[in-house]
Amino acid sequence: MPASVTVNGKEVAIEGDVLKLEDISEDLCVKVVFERTSDSFVLEISSNNGGTVEPFGRTTHQAGEKVMVVITPDEGKVIDDVELDGVSMGSINIVDVVMDSDHVLEATFRDATDDDILVTIDVDVVVETTGAEYGSITPSGTVRVPRGGSLVIDVSLNPGYYLDGIAVNGVPQSPETRFTIKDIQAQMDIDITLRHVVSSHIVTIEYAGHGKVSPSGAVT
Repeated sequence: MPASVTVNGKEVAIEGDVLKLEDISEDLCVKVVFERTSDSFVLEISSNNGGTVEPFGRTTHQAGEKVMVVITPDEGKVIDDVELDGVSMGSINIVDVVMDSDHVLEATFRDATDDDILVTIDVDVVVETTGAEYGSITPSGTVRVPRGGSLVIDVSLNPGYYLDGIAVNGVPQSPETRFTIKDIQAQMDIDITLRHVVSSHIVTIEYAGHGKVSPSGAVT
């Protein structure tokens, strides 16, 4: 919304964000002044007992920032539902929240049942250097998902590593660093292969001011 609108130096009222100029009989100079209403928004996250949510509670983020919310059930629990601003997203473990306004996210956990599905995520690193850390894959290991639920897998790699391949139940998939498997109905094995590049180059991306660049930082 504009902070002020003037016509030939005189301030005028507008309806919403529309200025109507009628019966124009002379030259006019219209000046519109905008102001920043907010540089940051609040993300409020809550859950019942049965797992962890990161971040949690009330956090403040820059306008336009994308916040990755990771929801992890405890042993013997599953994610029953996730609501963002009162809208159900179903059983999902990672939610990207774009901070274009204040948002409220609530995660609900429940006890696992025999009808829930086991998903195993294995990670294999080719040419791994001793002591080197490849980064993180969220989630990993064995997780339990409600029948018909979704699972989001996020691959975040350190410099020198790249995603070589993904297979679901032995079937190769397009290697993407963020992929979602929907409507899970049966036990599933996910194999993720990473490759370590001994010789590589790093591009460092920096930014300043009121905006965001993705990717940023050190990128191999």
